[in-house]
Amino acid sequence: MGAKHDSRPRHSRDGRRLTGDGPIVLPKLLPSEYFHRQIWLSFVDDPLGVKRVGSVLDVDKVMFGSDYPHPASTWPDSQKIIDECAQSVTAEVRQKIFRDNSRMLFGL
Repeated sequence: MGAKHDSRPRHSRDGRRLTGDGPIVLPKLLPSEYFHRQIWLSFVDDPLGVKRVGSVLDVDKVMFGSDYPHPASTWPDSQKIIDECAQSVTAEVRQKIFRDNSRMLFGL
């Protein structure tokens, strides 16, 4: 008689069900590398977050968004909010997060 096939689902250590019969293939990149490559961040009114740009947050992946026309947007005070948020960053970083990064993302 041959070996008996175990048909019970396999689970990870934290209880998630593993699917497929083949070996588990690990990602080629670190999670931080996927994050840097694929994730863009936006903020509406976050002076503390802007202070983290360049140290914790990638200066090339952060953008300002007014969230217009939603009621919780910064409009009509967007320029005032931008000025308050940008006090802690250089002119180069300001240009990236308030203009260049969104142009890059959207191909404008």
